[in-house]
Amino acid sequence: MTYILINPVVDRMYAGEELAAFLERHRLCRVFCETDWGAVVREKYRRLAESGGGTVADVRCPEVERRLKRGAAHSECWAACPESMGTAGEREESCWRERPRECREMSVSLAGLAEDGREMSVSLAGRTKDGPEPSGSLAGLAKDGWEPSASLAGLAEDGREPSASLAGRTKDGPEPSGSLAVPAIEPILLHCAREIAGRPELWGEKKIITTPCQALADAGNELGLSDTEFIPWNRLLERLEPSRGPGNGNRLKAGTLEESPIPPGFFSSLGEVDSVTGPDAVERYLGRECWKGVKLVELLYCDGGCHNGDGVTGL
Repeated sequence: MTYILINPVVDRMYAGEELAAFLERHRLCRVFCETDWGAVVREKYRRLAESGGGTVADVRCPEVERRLKRGAAHSECWAACPESMGTAGEREESCWRERPRECREMSVSLAGLAEDGREMSVSLAGRTKDGPEPSGSLAGLAKDGWEPSASLAGLAEDGREPSASLAGRTKDGPEPSGSLAVPAIEPILLHCAREIAGRPELWGEKKIITTPCQALADAGNELGLSDTEFIPWNRLLERLEPSRGPGNGNRLKAGTLEESPIPPGFFSSLGEVDSVTGPDAVERYLGRECWKGVKLVELLYCDGGCHNGDGVTGL
């Protein structure tokens, strides 16, 4: 038996009886999540947005996450929900690996700077091996042998940075630094897939997770979940019914959605939230750093939401 998880966009595109008949015809058993992962993901973002660590970027869209990782200058790289996404050291190490070498800042832990004993994580501009050595350098602190340098003039008495040039973080969480925080929170559908893949009664059985776009399918397959395949809905249709067309009497008739089942505004209850959709709008928004001053920015590369993804259009 092959089990299939239908994503919300596909579910809304078809009449229930038609979709059920299609799945039965291809011996696919539909499964549903027992946990409301949308609520779980919203709560993770809420905790981050209210932690006071700068503006939080919504990375439920894999294309947005890739864009933000490419543009490391937009991100201070503190990541994730502290309770569930690894230790602070693991998160910082992950951020270090994501930064392009040519535009890295040296993230150095300076213990004991604060009079009250807190440990500061300070962003220090690094000197390349070929470049001149600035004054006031702190030698030997970088893992890769670079000699970082920084002016620590004006450091507050309690050890916190006086301006955004030194992005401080206490043990309790990130300090506000005028940065765009990119959290390591997986998209809702990946949360769903982890539940399905981990169910004991489904172990050893093939599982298909349908996605509204290729990017989400790629992100899911990178997880390497046992016996689990992520595939865009239109590609699955081509695989199952390669002769689909106007003359095919068994053709599944897709409806047109005016909006996504999870439309822009998913985080509106948090207040001080911007919502931006479409690649051009997202690029302009990030390029102009319009996110400054808001708690969270919802970013979706597909214009209007996932119902315009490349895995559910042209049907």
